[in-house]
Amino acid sequence: MPKTTDCYARIEADTFIIGNPLIERRFRIERGRLFAGALLDKTTGRDWIVQPASIASLCALPVETDQSLQLSITRAHEHTVEAESFCAELSVAAHSHTLRYQFKLFGDLPAIGMRLSIDSAIGTAGSDEVATANAPSGVESDAPAARNAVDPSDIIDHFHFDYLHCWLTETRFVEQTDIHNNLVFENRWSLGHSEKQIRLTGNVFYLEHRPSGAGMVMLKESPSPQYRPVACEADLDLRLDQLTLRGHGLDQSGGAGYRQWIVLYNGDETKRTGAIQSLQQRIRPYVEGRDGVLLSNTWGDRSRDAAISEAFMQREVAAGAAMGVDVAQIDDGWEKGITANSATKGGVWNGFWASDDQFWAPHPTRFPNSLDPLVQSLEKNRMQLGLWYAPDSSNDVANWERDAKQVLHLYARHGVRHVKIDAVKMHSKLAERRLEQFYDRVLAESHGQVTFDPDVTAEIRPGYWGQMHVGTTFVENRYTDWHSYWPHLTLRNLWSLAHHIHPMRLRMEFLNNTRNDDKYPNDPLAPSHYSPAALFAMVMMSSPLAWFEISNAPADYRQQVADLVRIWKRHRGEIFTSVILPIGDEPDGYHWSGFVTSRAAGDLYAVVYRPLGEQSSFDFALPRAGARSIEVLHGPAKASLQNDRAVLFVEHPLGYAFVRIAF
Repeated sequence: MPKTTDCYARIEADTFIIGNPLIERRFRIERGRLFAGALLDKTTGRDWIVQPASIASLCALPVETDQSLQLSITRAHEHTVEAESFCAELSVAAHSHTLRYQFKLFGDLPAIGMRLSIDSAIGTAGSDEVATANAPSGVESDAPAARNAVDPSDIIDHFHFDYLHCWLTETRFVEQTDIHNNLVFENRWSLGHSEKQIRLTGNVFYLEHRPSGAGMVMLKESPSPQYRPVACEADLDLRLDQLTLRGHGLDQSGGAGYRQWIVLYNGDETKRTGAIQSLQQRIRPYVEGRDGVLLSNTWGDRSRDAAISEAFMQREVAAGAAMGVDVAQIDDGWEKGITANSATKGGVWNGFWASDDQFWAPHPTRFPNSLDPLVQSLEKNRMQLGLWYAPDSSNDVANWERDAKQVLHLYARHGVRHVKIDAVKMHSKLAERRLEQFYDRVLAESHGQVTFDPDVTAEIRPGYWGQMHVGTTFVENRYTDWHSYWPHLTLRNLWSLAHHIHPMRLRMEFLNNTRNDDKYPNDPLAPSHYSPAALFAMVMMSSPLAWFEISNAPADYRQQVADLVRIWKRHRGEIFTSVILPIGDEPDGYHWSGFVTSRAAGDLYAVVYRPLGEQSSFDFALPRAGARSIEVLHGPAKASLQNDRAVLFVEHPLGYAFVRIAF
């Protein structure tokens, strides 16, 4: 397998060349600026660029210089948790600024990331404040928001390509899930003579050349457009054969812009999904015991912090251990301070340190012995402690160092390795930078042992794509108490996101379906119609969340889940180190759907979900040929192989089958 030692970067005369065994880019150097000249897929020999560019890439300032570009190369883990990458930087002094053109590759992917960094203040036009009137705040009674932003008109990449018979796909991702339940939207264009200009905002675009099957992922590591402190009018500007990617996200202070990735692939939509998921697997590789764990959190039963105490959490640990939970996480309420979501009135949702200097100490009444007895019980049961935490957003996250120190103290003192992040208000570019500094400080000083679950349910936050390396995205709050939880809708969100986001990066919930059945009268898709194991099966290809008080769930519920969890744990390492492909139709309770893993070697795994209706069997194409056998690992089902297709029979509606395909 290629490594970073197989990557290269050099300057030849007036050309900068960078690549690895799978991809190469070339740029003409002219007066300190870079002009795209080649984008080569080395597996097929296809060059996406058909003529040299006349507009510079990595450009935010109208500057030219006669100074020579200086090339430096490093091979390192840019973030503590990342795979090793090859980084090449071209630096040049231009008037009062030093421009740094930064490129990044992993040795085994046809992918190149690029970003601009400017050492000094630049006076870029654009907003450094995010409109927040009426935005959902995470306090569970607030209303939706309307926002606007302006365009600094800067360029990350620009090149000419053969647009005939190409298709462009725009993918839009929706956050603030407290008020949204449709999270992924796609628009597609067939490019040709009549499409003279297309201007789009977004983080993810796909370009496909239909005659050859060649494809390109364009991914920007940034918050979603509507949540960026410094926005641009269009992230992608297409004018016939000229494609421009915009939006460094720089403000007047300069610094590092957002990284733009181009990832090449060849083949159908499954190859497209594989390409974008594979990049994410390098940015945050799976680590056994840290990633893809079953985490419990009591907030889903709506007691909020009223039930939290040492005695209650001891019961949760005992029940969680029996059900196979890896991490028992205490949500809001473990801490001394009182928040606005507390069952106790008068709490705060910002300014935590100002309200109480001991806000983030363990609650002295609920945990009179601190967290030590709980940690001891967890260790006996081979479990870990997780906590809820809200970095202070006051004054543009000015207390980020204090928050980092506190989280590191909780890690060192109590072994806290899983931290749910909430209440973040990223209202400026300075706040965005400081938030990333908070994450990176904790990751570095814990040597990657602490992992975060940043919440995308409300407020202005980095979201799905902003700070991918820090952990798992906490996707949604759903409650049977509020008649807002339907298993098939949680599955639909996971299935939709998984076309683009590796499911391990998504924290998805299942609930205690024995509660509040009276709120779903005559509903054929009510949670109570699913078996407890089926509820877990619907999220087990993600990072699953037991969103309920486990000690108050019926013993039979816990046992049914535990039986599947034991089997899942034996195979999850192979699952989460694979690409995970959605299969079937978009889940709606009436159509078959599921997931299948894909990898170059080794066994594959699949889980399929039977909908309502009479049809009891489902078949799907395997990601590769040559399967020898198929085995049902769990679920009331039978399975067979026919011509490189898996055929599954599931006994009853709303059932499932978890299978292994041997090669």
